[in-house]
Amino acid sequence: MNLGGKTVLLTGATGGIGRAFAQALADQGARLILVSRNPQELSDLQQCLAGEDHQHVAADLSQTTDRKTIVDACAEGVDIVVNNAGVNYFGLLQEQTEAQLRQMFELNTLAPILLVQAPPAPDERRFYQHVLATIGAPMWGRHTVSELEVRALSHLRDMDLKMLMIDEVHNLLAGSYREQRRFLNMLRFLANDLCASLVVFGVNEALEAIRGDDQLARRLDEHFLPLWEDDVEFSRLIQTLITAMALERRSGLTVGSLRTILNVTGGVTSRVFTMIKSLAIDAIESGEERITDEAVQTWQPVWAKNAWSVRRHQVAELR
Repeated sequence: MNLGGKTVLLTGATGGIGRAFAQALADQGARLILVSRNPQELSDLQQCLAGEDHQHVAADLSQTTDRKTIVDACAEGVDIVVNNAGVNYFGLLQEQTEAQLRQMFELNTLAPILLVQAPPAPDERRFYQHVLATIGAPMWGRHTVSELEVRALSHLRDMDLKMLMIDEVHNLLAGSYREQRRFLNMLRFLANDLCASLVVFGVNEALEAIRGDDQLARRLDEHFLPLWEDDVEFSRLIQTLITAMALERRSGLTVGSLRTILNVTGGVTSRVFTMIKSLAIDAIESGEERITDEAVQTWQPVWAKNAWSVRRHQVAELR
C-alpha cells in the first residue's frame, strides 16, 4: 500500500499498538499527526519515524479543550483517522473507582453514562440518594421521595444522560412483590423520562426480578456472558491478566494449571479475574513474585451464592 501524500490522524500513538501503527503508516509514506498525552514520548516517537513532515499533539481526548486543540492541528485536512486511543482497567466492576469509570466512559464513548449500584433492597428513596451522591449532588436532611426524584431528574437532564447502568439488580428480590413492582416502575419511568438506555447487571436470579414487570422485560434484551473454554483464547486471557499484575518474575504456567484455573472458576470471567488477582497477591506477599503451578493447584476460593471474594487475611497477618 502506498500512502504517499496522505495525512493520517493517529490517536493513542505512543502505546504498543499505536507505535506499531505509526511505524507502519510512516513506512508507507503517510504524513502523521500523532496524538497522545505524553509529550516526551510523542517527540521520541516522531524522531524515529520514516519521513520528516510529521507533527504531534499532546492531548487528552477526554478533555473538551484538548479535543479542540486536535481539531486545530487538522486544519489543513486529514485523509485517514485511526482512532486507537482507549483505556481499560482490569478487575471486577465493583472494584473500579468512580474516577476510573468516568475516565473509561469519557474517553471510550464520549457520552454521559451513569453507573450506580442497586440498593440492598428495592428502596426508591435510597436509590435516588445514591444517584445524587454519585453525580456529586447529595441532598442532606429529610426529603420526600418526590423531592429526591425531582432533583435527580433535573441533574440528569442537565447532564444529557444517555445511558443508566445499574449493577446488582438482583437485590430487588430482597423486597416484597409490591416493593419490587414499585422499583421496576421507577426504572421504567426514568428511562422514558430521560430518553436514556437502561442497562442492568446481575446474577441469574436478576431475571426473576426483571420478568416481574412485563413491560420492562419486553424492552430489555437478555444477554448471558459465555463461559470460557479450554482453548487458545482462555490461555491468552490468563497470560494477559498475569502480565497486568506486573510481577517481577515470569510465571509460565503449564497447560495443567490453566485447566485447573478453568475448573476452579467454572469459566466465569469474574471468578477468573479474582483468582488471578488473589494468586498475584500471594506471590508478592511470599516474595515469589510469580504465579507457580503449585500455587494454582493449592489455591482455595471462598464461595458465596452471589459473589466470589478474595480470601481475607487475619488482622495479625497484616501487621
